[in-house]
Amino acid sequence: VKAFMGPFKAGLYQTFAGLFGASLKKQYDPEGDDRMIERIVLQVQNGQL
Repeated sequence: VKAFMGPFKAGLYQTFAGLFGASLKKQYDPEGDDRMIERIVLQVQNGQL
């Protein structure tokens, strides 16, 4: 986000995500913590959702 939107907006988005217990700095893990999100993404890509 920082590379595309600049450091101010990146910090703003990180703060907003933190209010909901998320972190934009955390690595995406499709086989671990993020497996439900990965499942939904795949269903959308396949036209199932």
